[in-house]
Amino acid sequence: MNGSGRVPRAWAWLRWVDRVNGVLVKVASVLVLCILVLTLGEVVTRYVFHDPSTWTLPAAAYLLLYVVYLGTAHTLQVDGHVRVEFVLELLPPRWRRALDILSECLGFVFVVVFGYLTVRLVEITVVQGQYDETTLHIPLVLANIVMPFGVLFMAIAYIPRIARYFLPDDPQREP
Repeated sequence: MNGSGRVPRAWAWLRWVDRVNGVLVKVASVLVLCILVLTLGEVVTRYVFHDPSTWTLPAAAYLLLYVVYLGTAHTLQVDGHVRVEFVLELLPPRWRRALDILSECLGFVFVVVFGYLTVRLVEITVVQGQYDETTLHIPLVLANIVMPFGVLFMAIAYIPRIARYFLPDDPQREP
C-alpha cells in the first residue's frame, strides 16, 4: 500500500493468525469426535455389558476443556461470540465504530488479565504437584496447561480485530 510495504506485511501476519486459529479449531473438532466416541463407548459398556467405566467422564471433561480453549480464538475471529447489538443499531455509525473499538480493546484487556490468572493457576498446580482426584489420577497441569495457551491465542486473535479498524482494507481479502 505505502512505499515501505508495511501494510501488506501487516495483513500477511493477520492472515497467518487466521490460519493458526483455523488449525486450532480443527484440533478442537477432532477432540469433540473423541468425546463422542468416549460417550458412546460408555453407553455401551454401561447399558449393554453392565460394566460402567470410571474414567470416561473425567477424560471427556478434560477433552472438553481443550475444546473450549482451543476453539475460543477461532470463534472470536469469525465473530461468533454472543453479544447484544440492538443498542448499537440505534446509534449513528460514528458512535457504533467508537463503541466497537472500545469493546474490542476492553475484551483484549480482559483476556490479558485472564491469561495472567491462568498462568498463575498452572504455576500453582506445578509447584504444589496437584493431581486429579478421579480414577485417572493425572497431573492437573496436563488439564490446566491448555488454558494459558488458549487465552494467548484469543489475545492474539484480538490484535487483528483491533488492527482492522486502523489499517487500510486488505488487498487480498476474499469478498
